[in-house]
Amino acid sequence: EEMINAREDCREFELDEGEDCYEYIYPITYVLPDDSTVEIASSDDENAWGLIRSFYEENPEAEEEPILQFPLEIVFQGDMVFVFETNTEYVSFLEENCNRID
Repeated sequence: EEMINAREDCREFELDEGEDCYEYIYPITYVLPDDSTVEIASSDDENAWGLIRSFYEENPEAEEEPILQFPLEIVFQGDMVFVFETNTEYVSFLEENCNRID
């Protein structure tokens, strides 16, 4: 239970750090460690975020983070749209432009 709470705190911290850099264009999809997917309709889609939390509560042995499904679109600095076909492209972009990694 402590590990789950620590993960959640870490994810919230990571999300807060990059808020000014870019925003996702929703919907986005996460692939969970069991290869199931959860589609997130918006940043405040509590039902979908709850499904991800529930997965980790029900599967405490799952250590892998959920993975974003690609392609993925973001709005960078409020007006530029970028489409990433792979995680490598996405991570490189974040490292170069936002000083953080999701």
